[in-house]
Amino acid sequence: MGSGVSTESLREYLGKASVQKLSAACNALHVDTRTRLEAALLEASQVQGAELPGGSACAADVSNLTNAVTVQSVSGGTLAEIKPPLPSTLIELRNAIAAQSGIHASFIKVLQGGSLLVDDAELVDAYESQMMVAVIDQSAAFLWDTIKNPEAEQLVVEGGHVRCPNMRTDYINVVTQAPLPAGVHFVEFVMHHKGDEQWCGVVQDKALGWGKKVSGHSAEFQGCFYYCGRRSGRGLLAGDPSYSTSFVSVGSGDILGMAIDCDNRVAAFACNGKVQGAARLPEGPLYLLTHVDTTRDHVELRRKGIDEAPLKLMQVLSGEPCTKSPT
Repeated sequence: MGSGVSTESLREYLGKASVQKLSAACNALHVDTRTRLEAALLEASQVQGAELPGGSACAADVSNLTNAVTVQSVSGGTLAEIKPPLPSTLIELRNAIAAQSGIHASFIKVLQGGSLLVDDAELVDAYESQMMVAVIDQSAAFLWDTIKNPEAEQLVVEGGHVRCPNMRTDYINVVTQAPLPAGVHFVEFVMHHKGDEQWCGVVQDKALGWGKKVSGHSAEFQGCFYYCGRRSGRGLLAGDPSYSTSFVSVGSGDILGMAIDCDNRVAAFACNGKVQGAARLPEGPLYLLTHVDTTRDHVELRRKGIDEAPLKLMQVLSGEPCTKSPT
């Protein structure tokens, strides 16, 4: 299956493929086709039922099953290892996957043998295969993870907004629930209030972003970030020792724009629409990250359309020449 395969062909393939074949095929696919495959899976599941499957009234009898079950993403990565006693309902299964992955259960749909699981009674056969595939709604890539963040009780998260009025640590890193899907994206970090220091960008290892695990000043804090500067101090392109570009300081009320090309591994930054610079991205999954530093900090993540991005920011992202005048 090449990158030119149609969505209809993907749906036909899904009806025939086993979970193992599906995962293997996804690993071999062009990244754009993987994205379309996920879209086809989501569309197919929506056709089968507009609401998330809640299962039947009677839980499945899984008491005699003793083998663990691996739950993979469409691209083949492991999302969760479910160990006995296994969940007896689909709702419990999605909650178990959520607890390990940090992705809210409402964004998770589970397939086995290329078919969406819609009834609790299907769990026994699905578990016996010891392998399942979870399709993740792309919205999870743009919403903060409060399930796995060890400092979650210090945070107040409402949609894309994150505040930390109960902060008891020096700082808290907050990452999104799922990695960015393939393609080009444009997001904004709105600094409703910036008290001290702030980093915004992408990290390739979700664990680096959890809580107070790694400081933004540490060499272990690897990714690609706009360091907004301490108080009114100058900003900086951060996340890799090779970066040395100075950015303007970001303060309360400012809007930091970030364009990300996940296929070509490039990110470009702007402050209040004015382009600051671009950098290569590390390999691996990319999670959006913000860093809150005082009890008054308030950052909002906005998912925007590519057509809403500053033209010159997109030119920098694609490597096209642009003038130095403000955008």
